[in-house]
Amino acid sequence: MARIVRFHEYGDASVLKIENLDVPPPDSDEVQIEVKSFGLNRAEVMFRTHAYFQDAQFPSRLGFEAAGIVKTVGTSATGFKEGDAVSLIPPTDIARWGTYGEFANVPARNLVKHPENISFEQAAASWMQYVTAWGALIEQAKLTAGDFVIVTAASSSVGIAAFQIAKAVGATIIATTRSRAKRQALIEHGADHVVVTDEEDLVARVMGGYRFPNQLLACQVDVGYEIDDSFMSDFELSPQPVSEQTAGLACDAYGEINHQQRVP
Repeated sequence: MARIVRFHEYGDASVLKIENLDVPPPDSDEVQIEVKSFGLNRAEVMFRTHAYFQDAQFPSRLGFEAAGIVKTVGTSATGFKEGDAVSLIPPTDIARWGTYGEFANVPARNLVKHPENISFEQAAASWMQYVTAWGALIEQAKLTAGDFVIVTAASSSVGIAAFQIAKAVGATIIATTRSRAKRQALIEHGADHVVVTDEEDLVARVMGGYRFPNQLLACQVDVGYEIDDSFMSDFELSPQPVSEQTAGLACDAYGEINHQQRVP
């Protein structure tokens, strides 16, 4: 038996229970891993509190990210063997392949081997921010060379991931932060321009300072959540979104991406 975290009703963290359960063998296209580390994400809090787009079927497991050791390989899964060190790219179902526990069956197509110089903790925490930013910038906004992207919540893990993805495709990055104290760090992490929103008007700075090609992408890349005043305070969202009217073909920072592209 293994210790597995499940919950039997929606609620705060007190509904999470550690239970001793038998873990079934993996399906043919799955791999069973002994979990050494798993990630904690806002999506899982939302799932537990019934604020996520996926409903729980009780009792429910949860968890998107994990790293560990391969224990059993499904009959049709290839590329892995017992003892491999692997990490999980977040799959499409937060409950079916829940990672909170000592063992988890996960889809083989979402597993990757990681090098020895990366710890299990680092491997488990590496994927969610990049999946989130990739979904918003590449799959939704079709970001490409010559585009400009406004990254709010720029000092968050998703913001830094967005920098790297935007740089990889040749886009120009405009980062926002409320505090000048973070300006230099954002530049060092790859921002081409930084707007300090406590001191500068974002729309005036952006529209008055640059010549754009046919497209400006204004993307609030920490997607999938309702935006309210407390969330803005927590994540340093700009107080004034760049709208489609003022930014041309924009992905509205608090509108289109937040409501249309819900990434786990």
